[in-house]
Amino acid sequence: MEVTKLPLPDSMTRIESGPIQFGDDWPGIFLRGDDAMAAAHYIANAADELENIHFDPIVTALMRGISVRLQECQYRGSMEPDRTKPPCLECSAKTKEEAETACICAGDKDSCHGSEELWP
Repeated sequence: MEVTKLPLPDSMTRIESGPIQFGDDWPGIFLRGDDAMAAAHYIANAADELENIHFDPIVTALMRGISVRLQECQYRGSMEPDRTKPPCLECSAKTKEEAETACICAGDKDSCHGSEELWP
């Protein structure tokens, strides 16, 4: 898997789970929130099972700590788009129809050109 370097290139608007590198620092791992929540669940369950068989308590404590840290990634905001600005920053199109007829941008900077991300 290729390492994503930050800052993101203009062509990228979303980072997927995977390796990521800030400048010249060592690459690390980035987990999107939904991936982090699933991992938190499975790690906590594995820690429970290991605890039941009296596995090394330090290992189970570390696993629980990782699970708790991953659970902190739970999204608590709104999934609604910010409707204070139009989805297309260049033509101000608010619907797919407007974008198809009015947009003059290249469609590479925002959610335009008939994208499903335009306001309903």
